[in-house]
Amino acid sequence: MTTVQRDMRTLAAVPLSVYLVVVGVSLWFFNPVSQQNQFAALLASELFTIAMLFYVYLHENFDRLAALWFGAWWFAICVMLSLAFL
Repeated sequence: MTTVQRDMRTLAAVPLSVYLVVVGVSLWFFNPVSQQNQFAALLASELFTIAMLFYVYLHENFDRLAALWFGAWWFAICVMLSLAFL
C-alpha cells in the first residue's frame, strides 16, 4: 500500500470515527420509547458509518469509487440528521 492510499484512508476514517463517537454519545440522551423515529434514524446512520469504516480499511483499491462512496456517506448522514431532528 502506498503512502497516499494510507493517508487517504486516515483522512476518510477520522471524520467517520468522530461521527461515530458524537452520535453514539447523543444516543444515550434519547428516550427510545418516546423518540423512536429520531433514535432509529441516528442508529441507522451509525450502522452506515460502521459499514463505511469497514469499506475504507478493507477495500484494496482506494480510488475514485471510494470517493463516490464517501460522498454518498455524507449525503446519507445529512438525510439521517434532517430526519432525526424534524
